[in-house]
Amino acid sequence: MSRFAAQTLELAIAHFPGALLAPDGAAALRGAAPWLAPGRQLYFECRLAGADRPLDISQHFFAHDGGADALLALAERLADAEGEAQTTWRRIADFARIWSSDAGLADTLVEIGLEHDLGADGWVPAPAVFAAFRSDVLADRAAGERFIAAVAPQGDAAWRQLLATLERAEAHGLKSGRLVGAMLSRDAQLRCMIRGLSPAPVRAFLTDIGWDGDIGALVALLAQPPLTGDATRLVLGFAPALVADCGLEIIHGYDAPGIAARDGLLDWLAARGLADPARVAALREWPAAIPPADARADWPDAMIVRDLAGKAVRPHFSGFVNHVKLNLPAHRPALPAKAYLALAPLSGRQAAHV
Repeated sequence: MSRFAAQTLELAIAHFPGALLAPDGAAALRGAAPWLAPGRQLYFECRLAGADRPLDISQHFFAHDGGADALLALAERLADAEGEAQTTWRRIADFARIWSSDAGLADTLVEIGLEHDLGADGWVPAPAVFAAFRSDVLADRAAGERFIAAVAPQGDAAWRQLLATLERAEAHGLKSGRLVGAMLSRDAQLRCMIRGLSPAPVRAFLTDIGWDGDIGALVALLAQPPLTGDATRLVLGFAPALVADCGLEIIHGYDAPGIAARDGLLDWLAARGLADPARVAALREWPAAIPPADARADWPDAMIVRDLAGKAVRPHFSGFVNHVKLNLPAHRPALPAKAYLALAPLSGRQAAHV
């Protein structure tokens, strides 16, 4: 286990808004340390309503700053995990070797994300794996095929269905997203995003492909002012056929207009019972920056070493709300919203826009 990762989690715990953390949430977060690489950006997935308040953790690796080597080191360390997780981590390690050695692939596939799920018996050993491309999934499909072949070879049929669905979306004037995910920690679904949403094209597209979800309810949501515009993405899953469950991810910018739009969305969700007003208010407690003087916990040894060596400029952690998500089960009301709190050491806001 990395001491840097463990110390980073202690900083997060020290600053975590109490309304977003279950009574055993701090202990759960500490238990995630063995699955994390040191010095990489983290996202904490927080439920904004409901009786339970579990926290899932995502970690992002960027091609431009040594992410491939960091991912390889983590995967090799975890490749001795028991059961099916061993196969998953070995595949991730094999892919990281390719990603680190092929400059063309690294230029096209700009980011890898791992999502670690907290289950009833602790952290799930195998993560979900996401890839973000420089352009979009259709334009960069060759890189996507290499990613799927290495990480989720059993997903070949789902990958073909995913590509065909994105092609139909573009035929209706919608846009392919930059991200594809393999939910290896759950049901092995592949997931993708669609951008450029508006009610009429989405209705025509979903009708055309024979989607089995509630088209009317989804289109009605997309007509709501807080969900219109380029910030909203439609998330579809394939297992290997297109599944009826879907999601909406809303990713605003970090400038003043983006923050205002996110605040308006959160207030809208709270007014409709999809977010607890107290938890929405708690999001504002997440610090924009954590410098050593406001650590509230031991400052990571690795950060001290970098500072003493003159390699750190304004040593700090950046904090921000990255995005908001709504999961939409088939033919049922939307589930409570989630928000993703980000924490990035020694960096600015490197959030992925997919």
